[in-house]
Amino acid sequence: MAPKPAKPFDFNAAVAEAKRDFPALTQNVTFINGDDPDAKHRLRAWAIAQRLRTVEWDRLVEPMFDNQRACAIPGHAGGYVLLMHPSAPSMRFGADADKANHYTFDHELGHIVTKRGTGDLPDVAEHSADSFAALRGLQRGTLTKADVQRAADMNDAGFLIYCGLSHLTSMSLDAIVINPKNIDYTALSPQETAALADKHAKAFHLRPRSYNTFAPIDEIGKPKWNDAGLPPAERVEARLHALTDIAMHAPPSSMLFYLAARLIVNAVEHNGVTYAGQQVALDGKNPHWQSLKDAVLARAGDRDIGARKAVQTPALTRPETPENTPLLSRFGNMFKKLSI
Repeated sequence: MAPKPAKPFDFNAAVAEAKRDFPALTQNVTFINGDDPDAKHRLRAWAIAQRLRTVEWDRLVEPMFDNQRACAIPGHAGGYVLLMHPSAPSMRFGADADKANHYTFDHELGHIVTKRGTGDLPDVAEHSADSFAALRGLQRGTLTKADVQRAADMNDAGFLIYCGLSHLTSMSLDAIVINPKNIDYTALSPQETAALADKHAKAFHLRPRSYNTFAPIDEIGKPKWNDAGLPPAERVEARLHALTDIAMHAPPSSMLFYLAARLIVNAVEHNGVTYAGQQVALDGKNPHWQSLKDAVLARAGDRDIGARKAVQTPALTRPETPENTPLLSRFGNMFKKLSI
């Protein structure tokens, strides 16, 4: 069956949907379509009203307008701005601009309407925002489970090619695809959706031990002010070898193992990684990489690394069983730990 075309994205309709679903939380949000001729003028007016200093405008807000596709920025007077350039090229979902625009808008909205979408821990905020965007897309029908998996794959690629742990949210996204509690996402209210996104962030963000293990890998080949770092291809290969040590020694049930295994398996099965137009090829047929992937998957056992099994069935929930009643399908097993 051919996939359904993506629902056309309309910025004003997306804003109306956000205000309808989250009336209180969006009351002090200014939504700006960056493609409008007066967009920067409106953004400047918002910054003044929110008492942002000139240096904040010069070094943060204006550069974000000029260089980022979308962002959500808090003000100093209790307000937010959600800025988006719908016509700007996106690296998500190939050439499907409508699908990418829906996801991007929902991601930025997630930073505003989830409790963990803002705060001092960037990785927690990104987990909440990505989870919220994935759930909203599945509910609306603008995303499939395969799309959510692709979003996770892209975040993995970003970590390997570039740098930064805050956007390594693939475990949260995989958990949405695997759906261990068999929750009917389409039956959730907007508030329940935001709460579930927060639960994913709490369950799957990098804990201090995991963060401290991955931080040195994030430094491998990293460009610095006085050092260009390794070329992308060498950087990716060096990071994969460092991840191998984790994947072969961490407990197979741990978060450390899952993330390392996912990064390795994804790169080998796709013969490389691509992020933001940068493509790094990897010979996945090479016996070295093949044996490494096989060894990692053997350690994984029945664990569904990268949601490779779950994505094979398009349905969001599994058939009911005596242990899986409609009530449990609706709310999930509240006494069961959220894990994959």
